Amino acid sequence: MNFSPEKSKVIGRILSFGTYPSVLLSVLLFLVSITPAQTVPQSDVFERIHVGDFIEIDVIGSIEDDWRGKIDDSGIISNYPLLKNPIDVLCLTTRQVEALLLVQLKEVIRNAKVEVKVLDRSERPLVTVSGAVSNPKRFRVLRPTSLQEVIVLVGGLSEESDGSVEIIRRASLGCADKPSSNNADLQVIRFSLDDIIGNREGAIIPITAGDIVTVKKAGFVTIIGGVRNPQQIRMKSKMTVSRAVAAAGGMTKGADISKIRVYRLSGSTTEILQLNLKPSVKDGNLDIELRAGDVIEVPIRGRKSAPFVGLAEGQTRDEAPPNLPFQTID
Repeated sequence: MNFSPEKSKVIGRILSFGTYPSVLLSVLLFLVSITPAQTVPQSDVFERIHVGDFIEIDVIGSIEDDWRGKIDDSGIISNYPLLKNPIDVLCLTTRQVEALLLVQLKEVIRNAKVEVKVLDRSERPLVTVSGAVSNPKRFRVLRPTSLQEVIVLVGGLSEESDGSVEIIRRASLGCADKPSSNNADLQVIRFSLDDIIGNREGAIIPITAGDIVTVKKAGFVTIIGGVRNPQQIRMKSKMTVSRAVAAAGGMTKGADISKIRVYRLSGSTTEILQLNLKPSVKDGNLDIELRAGDVIEVPIRGRKSAPFVGLAEGQTRDEAPPNLPFQTID
């Protein structure tokens, strides 16, 4: 699906809200519904032969020499009787496979002509979309699709999203990039929402067979001590100590902003960072960018701070839940 730059801008603003109020989601679905069906860039990748495809080799004028079969993980056709040597068809076009076949068929059939067709693509590896989305799903993809489209189909981002997406991809499954000795089959690709829609207006991120798409969940920081609402705060974007203080309702009377401490897990130990937020400080380092799991303590004058033990749990790799609902994109 290829959105116009104008629609891409609107969808980008909607995605950036994180959670989807019903009105915003309705607008997003409306924009998708009025967009004519188009293939994503590199749609020829979809047409290549994938693992799971059921193909036909049709030798023109010779029914007994025809062959049909399913492509397994090896990608090799080895059980076709007319072949002297097996051929690797994975991620090739049908025209390329025809050329490879003719090299061998001409040795046994005079004036050989051959046509290769993909009869069924429904057994290609499924696409999984999970993490911080409204309705995690698995997809059977029967036409070219994009990251933007599958995010819409899972109901958009949940309020837990940190605005980043991770795609785990086996190049040999999706044929996005044919594996070679210099190109590892397993790829981990990461995007931010700015990559998806924003800085590159109208940019489309293709999704290929077997992709595991995870919308990452935001980590937490914890703020305690002299703030109005001590709490855990989900990190939607880059967060500093001063922003965390503001999110917790600001300082209480008696809070000592000159002796703020940030407790941070560093290996097996806890690192303590000292921070002075007084405007009069001129060392040029009045703030600290936080990491998931950090704990901020704002001391209160006249109260003795007890040694802090333990850290809030930070961000870890999300696992796709089992038995996700299933949908076909056709």
